[in-house]
Amino acid sequence: MKTFLSSTYLDLADYRRAAVDALERLGQQVGRMEVFGARPEEPSQVCLAEIDDCDLMVGIYAHRYGFVPDGTHVSITEAEFDHAKARKKPIFCFMVDEDHPWPPKMIEDEPGRSKLRMFKAKIGSVFVRDTFTTSQDLAYKIATAIGRYLSDRDHDNLLTRLWPVMEPDLQLAFAIAYNQCRREGLKSIKTRYLFAALRRLNHERLNVLLARYPAGLVPDRIDEADTTSGHLLAENPELSGCVGECLTMIGPHASEQRKLTLEDVFVDIALHGVGSTATKMRSQIGADELEDIVEQLGLDVIRRPQSGAKPDAGREPPARSELHGDAAWRRPAQRGR
Repeated sequence: MKTFLSSTYLDLADYRRAAVDALERLGQQVGRMEVFGARPEEPSQVCLAEIDDCDLMVGIYAHRYGFVPDGTHVSITEAEFDHAKARKKPIFCFMVDEDHPWPPKMIEDEPGRSKLRMFKAKIGSVFVRDTFTTSQDLAYKIATAIGRYLSDRDHDNLLTRLWPVMEPDLQLAFAIAYNQCRREGLKSIKTRYLFAALRRLNHERLNVLLARYPAGLVPDRIDEADTTSGHLLAENPELSGCVGECLTMIGPHASEQRKLTLEDVFVDIALHGVGSTATKMRSQIGADELEDIVEQLGLDVIRRPQSGAKPDAGREPPARSELHGDAAWRRPAQRGR
């Protein structure tokens, strides 16, 4: 699967690098201006053709409208947005927080400033967009948004794909949770059932962590557990948003040598989950406190990607061939864009 990265360049070079890093570690090929190489076409035409070859687009917008080619009235950046929208590509837009400090020389004067204001208004009229501050903040928000999108898109085979790189205890927890959901007529594996299954397993290392939570905060254990996993892999159940996003974000960092564990999944959802179970747990033990507990207990958990971080040596992500398209074209930044 391939993502096109759209933005002006001079003011957002560091942000673009952070975005590329986040996208690539989600398994994405990234089409972008830095890697197009010499071509006989006009830059704008190359960009639009690349969008046609991509599955979705990420747009990053700050305080420059960008280069407007001769004979047109819109910048290449706005033309990319219009083209992706016309082609019905999923578009994810991120705008710099207006209160975030920005170098004055990277804030465009008129007429670009007014055009940028109208362009941002156009984006806001058709899409929900997020804001960012630092490059690390942008990388995290892109990883979260695209990870959630991939989870929703690929939930039907996510468990099957990651099954070989899960520890047996984690496989068992998913089987218990799914079978309980089936008994109750539910179509998706929800966080509260997965956590109840984790408690059922009475895992020594995880129990030390669970003991830090006040009584009644973590869902009660499932008592009569069906541990068969045949239904789970055959029926490809849906996953709740929290569970699916967790596996999408940390799954690519697991391998045959370092498989996903109960602690990996519990800590990630407890830190980042947005559902009622995770939110309730964080109301008592916040993210910073949980991080301190994990460190005190010496737990080695797989983390979500952060800008500039690389997977540990020797870790290979699970095969995800459906996410790899053709190699990206190459091109340097064009005409002060």
